[in-house]
Amino acid sequence: WSYRTRAQGATALHRIGRLYRSRGRLEAALNHLTEAMKLYEAVGDTRGWAGVCDDMGRAYWLAGSLRDGLRLLHKAAQLRERDGDRTGLATTLTNLGILSMTGGSLERAKAYLERGVSLRREGRSPHGLLESLNALGALLLTSGEQEAAVAAMEEAYELSKRVGNRRMQGMLQNNLGETLIKSARLNEGETLLYKAVESAGRLGDHNLLSDASRNLAIAARQRNDRDRALKWAKRAVAAAQESDITRVRATAMTTLADVLSDEDDHDAANHAFTRAAQLWVDANDRSGLSETLQAHAAFHMRLGDTKAADELLARHEQLLRKRKTAEIPKSE
Repeated sequence: WSYRTRAQGATALHRIGRLYRSRGRLEAALNHLTEAMKLYEAVGDTRGWAGVCDDMGRAYWLAGSLRDGLRLLHKAAQLRERDGDRTGLATTLTNLGILSMTGGSLERAKAYLERGVSLRREGRSPHGLLESLNALGALLLTSGEQEAAVAAMEEAYELSKRVGNRRMQGMLQNNLGETLIKSARLNEGETLLYKAVESAGRLGDHNLLSDASRNLAIAARQRNDRDRALKWAKRAVAAAQESDITRVRATAMTTLADVLSDEDDHDAANHAFTRAAQLWVDANDRSGLSETLQAHAAFHMRLGDTKAADELLARHEQLLRKRKTAEIPKSE
């Protein structure tokens, strides 16, 4: 191939890979992105190389490989720092924050995300700022800083409406709705979540539909409306079956298990908890697995099965020790 042909080929493969990733077809995405990376490296296109490392990092994480995802993102950060690409670096820092958060390293995640938001504010990309604020809001919610989380997501949601980014608007309807529910603002949260369900239908986004349905199940459970909680939890699981992203399926199944644990069908709840735990293992997500084990143990405790509860709690404690000692690789 000539230089021009290889450069064009890299761009085309990168574009197709990103499209596959957005649709949750991760194996096809990684195949195309890997070929694009080889061509970018061959022609010396540093920005293209960094960009494809970013996209591959997210794809590997979605496929359940946190370590590979972080390795590629650190490579992207190194390339962008060397190239002086502050706009691209903001993207990489946002991705590093998201992956570090799921790996349980919340302080490091916050540092990445706050720097990412700062760089976005310096630039002229409102779409990029949307993604960084959304990620920061999720981190703040996970850290228990609910007011700050609501503020970040409300800013992002208003911005998404101004710029007409329908994909991010739907995502933020869901994420802000979830944050409001966890802040005991149920009516406002549910209103946004119903909008997110409508957005998911227009966009054909199974991942968004699953997560918005899951959050509506959580809201119904808070209202002690068991029938509605079960309806939305089952809808979340059904939508998640259309996704190739294990984490989406794990999250939906965990919510169904929580809802079933309120019912009299103990076998169904136990099966759902066991299935959810296996999905978290497949997703390589210790945080999700830890929370599911705690909920499963509480379920057994309510049934009077202290032996099963103790076994699950012991496994949970073991995971906590691993999370405290596990070191997420730092950028060189």
